[in-house]
Amino acid sequence: MPVMPRPFSLASALALAIVVFAGSVASAAPLSDDPPPLRVSVEDGRIAWTPLVTVGHLTLEISGPEGIVVMRAFAGAETPSLDLASLGLPDGEYAYQAVLSELDHEHEVIVQEGRFAWVEGAASVQDAAMVIVHAQDVTIQGSLCVGVDCASAESFGFDTQRYKENNLRIHFDDTSSSAAFPRNDWRIQINDSANGGASYFGIDDATAGTRPFRIDAGAGANALVIGSSGGNVGLGTATPVLELHVADGDTPSIRLEQNGTAGWSPQAWDMAGNESNFFVRDVTNGSALPFRIRPGAPTNTLYIASGGDIGLGTAAPTERLTVAGNGAFSGTLAASSVSASGDLSAGGDILGSGRLELSADYAGSAPFQVVDTNAAGDPGDDETLLTLDDAGNLTALGTVNGSSSVHLKTDFLPVDNAQILSAVREIPLTTWRYRADAESVRHLGPMSQDFRAAFGLGVNDTSISMADADGVAMASIQALAAENDELRERIAELERLVSELAARDQ
Repeated sequence: MPVMPRPFSLASALALAIVVFAGSVASAAPLSDDPPPLRVSVEDGRIAWTPLVTVGHLTLEISGPEGIVVMRAFAGAETPSLDLASLGLPDGEYAYQAVLSELDHEHEVIVQEGRFAWVEGAASVQDAAMVIVHAQDVTIQGSLCVGVDCASAESFGFDTQRYKENNLRIHFDDTSSSAAFPRNDWRIQINDSANGGASYFGIDDATAGTRPFRIDAGAGANALVIGSSGGNVGLGTATPVLELHVADGDTPSIRLEQNGTAGWSPQAWDMAGNESNFFVRDVTNGSALPFRIRPGAPTNTLYIASGGDIGLGTAAPTERLTVAGNGAFSGTLAASSVSASGDLSAGGDILGSGRLELSADYAGSAPFQVVDTNAAGDPGDDETLLTLDDAGNLTALGTVNGSSSVHLKTDFLPVDNAQILSAVREIPLTTWRYRADAESVRHLGPMSQDFRAAFGLGVNDTSISMADADGVAMASIQALAAENDELRERIAELERLVSELAARDQ
């Protein structure tokens, strides 16, 4: 079973990490061109590491199968060696790491790593690799190439640092041990390692195992720009003018997607704009467009005040819905209260559980009209079917029908037609005009107070119901008809008597 080498200690791990990062690595020839500082040899079950440099101190660590770890320290005058047979090591592949310091370079630490196999009492050694660790600050006045594919005469051009191999990773390993200090690890990863994988630049949260930032290969110019003016962010533009500026050649858009990972039903919305409109699209439900604004819409087309009142065409709504101008409805308007300072026009039903108020700000207007915009037999011409003017006059093109079904009535009492006729004979009748009428207008009839006093009908003494007026008229007509019938009978009897008297005289 192959055993991978592991760092000898925290210090050596940090030292090895230093080699990877620019700014802390000495400029040196590629490691493959330098001979290792130790020559490894095996003989009769013993493995030896003979120094080829002057060694001040050497520490040796061996790791192998079943978690075996062997550590030894040697002074500079000793030749590090181990009797593998006496250690009782199981067969398998072993990794070693030798950490040594040279007497002539007291601030450098050299790490040599390699492998050997121990099988049936015999050892065989594999190639060794060397790493130089600097214990002091390092300044590089040239450029730096890191990676197994760096050439011995690398042409850097204007590159200060270059990372060159087929698996590019930079790992930021925070070794803080106290809980009071931040210690999250991060990694920069370039491209997938697998065949056919994706090409990208990614920043990984190595501790959490997530990738919060990624740029795919082929991303367009200015895909993400953070401007110098207040940190404005541009998507598709190099000159963002607002905190977030999205630019595209065709319908720049923003998608809001609830993806279902938290247990809620998936739902996606788009906000987008183009030369035709700004819109909100319900992607999940057939890409319907429930909200749209056309270019050129005037200021305060839709205004929501701080109290929740809505203004259409006004920045000062006084009701829950205030419309400045004409309001048209092609369907049903159901409201407990409808208030409009302009025209209220409906192409369908208007249903209300409250009050419908109609007002006019100037004389001569018609605050309420019902208009047939395509009258039968007169296509293309509007025809006013019903008008309520500012004087309170209601004019209908046809008849006015009041409900009079027996199923809508109760508390029936008989009527004394003769008494009604007698009251009609006594009620004062005059001609007059309403104060709102023009001087040329005249009407005839009783006063509502006299009508109420004479017949006790209606809801108050300030109005006369047409149903009550019609009823009084019908009762009077019936009384007159009864009188006429009685008179006809009397006349017929008188005519018979006259005829008899005339016949006697002959």
